[in-house]
Amino acid sequence: MVVHISNAVSFTQRRLSNPERVYFNFKDTQIGRNVAKNIKIGSPFLKGLRLSEFDEKNTRLVFDLSKTSNLKIGVWPDGSKLIVELSNKNLPVSEVASKSKISTTPTIIKVSKKVKNKVTIRKKIVKASAKRSSPVSIKKSPLIVVDAGHGGKDYGAKGHNGLKEKEVNLAIALRLKKILQSRYKYRVILTRKNDTFISLPGRGEIANDNNGDVFVSIHANAAPRRGAHGIETYYLGSGHSEEAKATAARENGKLVRSVNDDQTQEILASMISTTKINNSSRLASNIQHELVHSMRKKYSGVKDLGVKEGPFFVLHDTNMASVLVEVGFVTNSKEERRLKQSAYLDNLASFIAKGISKFIHSNDPMI
Repeated sequence: MVVHISNAVSFTQRRLSNPERVYFNFKDTQIGRNVAKNIKIGSPFLKGLRLSEFDEKNTRLVFDLSKTSNLKIGVWPDGSKLIVELSNKNLPVSEVASKSKISTTPTIIKVSKKVKNKVTIRKKIVKASAKRSSPVSIKKSPLIVVDAGHGGKDYGAKGHNGLKEKEVNLAIALRLKKILQSRYKYRVILTRKNDTFISLPGRGEIANDNNGDVFVSIHANAAPRRGAHGIETYYLGSGHSEEAKATAARENGKLVRSVNDDQTQEILASMISTTKINNSSRLASNIQHELVHSMRKKYSGVKDLGVKEGPFFVLHDTNMASVLVEVGFVTNSKEERRLKQSAYLDNLASFIAKGISKFIHSNDPMI
């Protein structure tokens, strides 16, 4: 299959299962007029192609695969063309990185090789590039960025019996990484692997620089009232409730002490997209449901504090679905005792992983 491009286009790519498919997201593009959005192929490897405007800025081209046994997929740019080859034989070293750019010549996008229907994508914003990207591997599985909140000189919250939030966060993050890798076969990056201080903006940069697909920040809660307890999951938003604002203020620390609430909301609103918010909300719902529902089967008194919006700076710089999980209150004597238990931390990590997996499997319903 050969796709011809009218201008330089940044794109991402991924292969998914159940059903088997490969898709490409072309950044800052839109579908032209009179374009066939569904093209049947019926080859030994390919059922057909589907084209859609994934959101207001991006176009998605989906390859529905009909045969996956020994199937190899090669993707590489060739001048103004993006070539996708499906074969059961060894392909040349030609795989291309996510967010690569295809160099330009004045032509249109179309699908060739015995396909009459033309697929036109009109370029909107991306700058031209005459330099071909270096070949690297195709993404084979989603990349999860796990962020252990606080660390180093930043202890976070502290329990009445001495438990430090930074220690709880790291213990869960390390467990979560192992589970996501071994059980779900995801790729995982930790923002910190030990007791290290990392700035809040730096955590988002790690996720973006590695082209993460999901960002999950692990935290433990605190409150002046010792009876406060429960699990809650946040995604980026205004955080209208006083509880949400207080939690965000504690997690954000010095970053927002000099910024009033109205200014903070304006900054956040200008930085986030509807797509990211929607994905983050669904991710938060999946994690919260799995955590509360499953932990209640094993432990008594697990309180569901729900899914909430919050102005958390650790979430605002990320380009992907991003959430912050508050696994319990270190200031509650019962939850502090539990958060010191290895088995309890194992279960928290396991059910967070399950929520992430459910989100990934339910994401992109159009494909």
